[in-house]
Amino acid sequence: MEPTKTITGLRGEVLHKSFPSQMEMDGLPKITKNGQEVPDLDKLEEETVGNVILNACTGYVSKSKKDGFYINTIANAILTYKEGEPIEFKKPVKDFLEEVLVEATVREVEVKGEDGKQKKEIKGFYSSWIIAKVKQELGISEE
Repeated sequence: MEPTKTITGLRGEVLHKSFPSQMEMDGLPKITKNGQEVPDLDKLEEETVGNVILNACTGYVSKSKKDGFYINTIANAILTYKEGEPIEFKKPVKDFLEEVLVEATVREVEVKGEDGKQKKEIKGFYSSWIIAKVKQELGISEE
């Protein structure tokens, strides 16, 4: 896996970072839009495989004690990545990462409401095609 690989849109367009930090937003040049000075979002870094994975890990709700270890292993590998040295995760970490990515995918789920009735809720925060591109980079197939 190459965490610096850029993720492009369905039409090949550049996608900018989905969840920039406040520090990143504050560092952007300002433009005037509708009479207000706002950050120029076109100057954000491009979205990358590593950024999607880190965001997915950040939003993941742990289910066991191992999860924290796996998340730290994944984050450390991405944050210490050296160009030209692909990252390979062992099977348990890769399986966990696949679960994390599934949880980050926008999807509709049925949950029991406070009134006891089933209702539909939206979970996740990344489009399925973005997650599919990340899985492809990881060598995970959807068969």
